[in-house]
Amino acid sequence: MLMIGPGAASCEAYTEEIQNDSSMKQVFMSWAHGYMSAINARNTTTNDEVDLSSALPLSGQIDFLSNYCEKHPDKLFVFGVMELMSILAQT
Repeated sequence: MLMIGPGAASCEAYTEEIQNDSSMKQVFMSWAHGYMSAINARNTTTNDEVDLSSALPLSGQIDFLSNYCEKHPDKLFVFGVMELMSILAQT
């Protein structure tokens, strides 16, 4: 496996985790922000950074990931994070 941590979980597992313990949203979101920050760090040489604190507030980012995972239970959580980063890049 290329990843470890919450991002390697399936969306189905994410949905189950947050239903069982809502504080897990913060665990997953922390992983997501770390992942996106690492991509930003890599992209500083090309000036392609994404503003992670853009017009979409943290609660909106969590809602986006929760909705993504509900719609795509067979996908990995990281794919939702990639989609979120794409949306943040457009704001």
